[in-house]
Amino acid sequence: MTKRAVTGIQSPAWAFFQRFVLFNTVTGVIYLQRLRVIGTPWFSIMLHRIRRPDPDPDRHDHPWNFWSLVLWGSYEEDSGGVVKRVRWVNRHRAEDTHRITRVFGPVVTLVITGRRRRNWGFWKDNVFVPWRQYMQQRDAHDANTGGTRAHPLRPVRGTSL
Repeated sequence: MTKRAVTGIQSPAWAFFQRFVLFNTVTGVIYLQRLRVIGTPWFSIMLHRIRRPDPDPDRHDHPWNFWSLVLWGSYEEDSGGVVKRVRWVNRHRAEDTHRITRVFGPVVTLVITGRRRRNWGFWKDNVFVPWRQYMQQRDAHDANTGGTRAHPLRPVRGTSL
């Protein structure tokens, strides 16, 4: 598969039916499964199965604008002080921050993204922290306090959505 640099990140230019999971590396509990149906330099179409709320306490943004169509279930998100329950459609610009705080039943969403526009990260005390730096700081904190951590997306084989 061809790889190319996008805002400093190695990313596949084209992808078909790639599976990823986000999970807590201490407990092994999966909180999100992703099937990238198609990924292009201009857009992506993905299916998400949201199993649990975001484990990190801080809101995050995304590298792309996206629309999310809820196919099954619903979830609640905090978008910087505004908490809403998402039952049908959700739209975010890349710069919008949010955090999933509650999941109602099994949740499946169809996500359509635009092109990658920026690096993503977390917003700690209203200050942007690039995701790698955030996770390094969190890992160092967890090592000192015995806390748990969630792992960034990892490709996996054989994990059904």
